[in-house]
Amino acid sequence: MRYPLWKGSAYLFGLKAGRHNSCALAKEKGLICMPNQNRRFDGDFMALKSVLESGKIGQMVRLESHYDYFRENGWYDTYGTLYNLAVHTVDQIISLFGKPDRTVFDVRSIHHPGLGDDYYDLEFFYGNGKASVNTSMCVLIDYPRFTLHGTKGSFTLPPVIHNSGKKKTVGRHKINREPAPKDRWGTLVYINDQGEKVEKKIPVYSAAYEKIYDNLAEAIEQGKEKCIKDDEVIWVLEILEQATEIAKSHKKEKKEGESK
Repeated sequence: MRYPLWKGSAYLFGLKAGRHNSCALAKEKGLICMPNQNRRFDGDFMALKSVLESGKIGQMVRLESHYDYFRENGWYDTYGTLYNLAVHTVDQIISLFGKPDRTVFDVRSIHHPGLGDDYYDLEFFYGNGKASVNTSMCVLIDYPRFTLHGTKGSFTLPPVIHNSGKKKTVGRHKINREPAPKDRWGTLVYINDQGEKVEKKIPVYSAAYEKIYDNLAEAIEQGKEKCIKDDEVIWVLEILEQATEIAKSHKKEKKEGESK
């Protein structure tokens, strides 16, 4: 029997069905259902996660995630950026910190007002800490991919390449197994236990997308816990639904000569 990995947005159908969502139905049938949130295994995200887990920055105060483009006419002329991009970048935050205590969303369309969601700044609050997920189609000078500040230090990590310059691949995409160039590594600065300021480079290794398939096989064959939890999936999709509703609440701009 096949056990497909579903793209996050497809899972929306299960969410809208209330308690009879896809994961609940899978449990009833003794099957395994797990969305393909493979971006948890991006090399840059794993570098960020390793810094957080090391404890060197202390308590998280501020984390900013950027995934931006420069496209003069936007990406879509309708909704879709949230479910195409934020489904992964929001999931990365949820995988680190869980369900936020509260949220603040700024969602707009710069190129197609009232018709799209090509700009968003999604803020998630965890106690005294805040994490945000940001995407815009109007960024020609890169932000860092991640900027992290804590009570004991800071970490910043540049994007490997500007997204607007990435070449589209038709068919299977070959994953580069080499580490990122050293000028693309992260920089960690922190105060150690002796009160000294320490600066070090954090390597960015290749993505490890195979881990999600390994975990799925272990969940099916050995009953191991899934690395993508059902609750996490639902939290992400609830956030995307709320953010999309905000985008839809903006009025469509009337063109010249268009009737009211």
